[in-house]
Amino acid sequence: MSEDIYAKPDLTKKVRFQTGEKNGNVDVCEDIDSVTIYDNCWAEGRTPPKLQDNITEDQQQTISVNVPPEKRNLVRPAAVVLVLLGLLLLAVVVALVVLLIQDKSLIANLTSERDQLQTNYSEMKQLNHNLTQETNQVERDKENLTKERDEL
Repeated sequence: MSEDIYAKPDLTKKVRFQTGEKNGNVDVCEDIDSVTIYDNCWAEGRTPPKLQDNITEDQQQTISVNVPPEKRNLVRPAAVVLVLLGLLLLAVVVALVVLLIQDKSLIANLTSERDQLQTNYSEMKQLNHNLTQETNQVERDKENLTKERDEL
C-alpha cells in the first residue's frame, strides 16, 4: 500500500468513494478514517458490463476515455510550436545582447575620439591666443621702431 502512495495516478479511471455511516451532523474532517475509495465506479459486489470477451482491462480503460483523436493529436504540435517559439525568443535575446555589446564598444570608441578632439581644440585655442599675443607684441615693436626711426 505504501508504494501506491507515490505511484503516478491514472486520471482516466473513474473513482467513487463511500463512507461507513451516513450522518449529516458529523463533520467531514472527524469521520475521515471511515472513507473507502474504489478504483472503479461500480457498486460493491457488481461487475462492469462486458463490452467484448477479448478486451483486456487496459483496453477497457482506454476505451472509457472519451477524448476525440483530433484533440489528442494536438498536444505534440502544440509542444513543438512552443519549443520553436522558445528557441526564437532565445535567438532574439542573443542577437540583442550582441548588438548591445557592439553598441557599447562603438560608444566607447566615439567617446574617446571626442575627448581627443576636444583636447586638440583646446590646445589649438591656446596656440592661437599665444600667436595673437606675439603678433600684437611684434606690431607694437614695429610701431616703436618706426617712431624711433622717424625721430632720428
